[in-house]
Amino acid sequence: MIKSVVFDLDDTLYNSTALSESARKSALKAMVNEGLDIDLKKGYEDLMRIVKRYGSNYSEHFNRFLEEKLGYVDYKFLASGVIAYHNTKFAYIRPFDDTVPTLIKLVKRKKKLGIVTNGVPVKQWEKILRLGLEHFFEFVIISSEVKYEKPSPKIYEIALERLDLPPEEALMVDNKIEDLKGAKNVGMKTVLIARVKDAEYAPKIKKLSEILNFVD
Repeated sequence: MIKSVVFDLDDTLYNSTALSESARKSALKAMVNEGLDIDLKKGYEDLMRIVKRYGSNYSEHFNRFLEEKLGYVDYKFLASGVIAYHNTKFAYIRPFDDTVPTLIKLVKRKKKLGIVTNGVPVKQWEKILRLGLEHFFEFVIISSEVKYEKPSPKIYEIALERLDLPPEEALMVDNKIEDLKGAKNVGMKTVLIARVKDAEYAPKIKKLSEILNFVD
């Protein structure tokens, strides 16, 4: 019997991909409005190349972008971009429509809920708090805090210790196949949620509400 459901955060409980894209485009538009001479479409492609190079949790994407375009960091452009980026994220961050109803039903079924996510603790906690989801979860494990990152089996072992359950009684829900491999390697049940980006995996769900079919 499944006694616990553990969730990834980004693109599992809310649409991180769409929100990040909107925020980055807003940042570039703000910099252009302040006088930065770039083509927005080409600028976005260049910015995403920088994001891919340094990783999504890197804190100075716009610094590197401006250095590439100007040869130095213009701090007026940088500030305008940062403000627009955060204003967009704060204004539009929302859980997926079925996130809260599904979590409520799982709590009513007396399932222990947790989050295992890669990222910077303050950033991931800010998302959870702005989404209004913190009260659903018995624990939140963030990679930078525990020094292990998905798909390392170690981060899932920490989750199982927090749950005080055998692995076969815990279900991991994630949008990345690679990360699910780590959970599977420690004996947890796994489900791929593929509503932002599809992939071949079994079992797979398209909506979070479908997870209710996997728990009693």
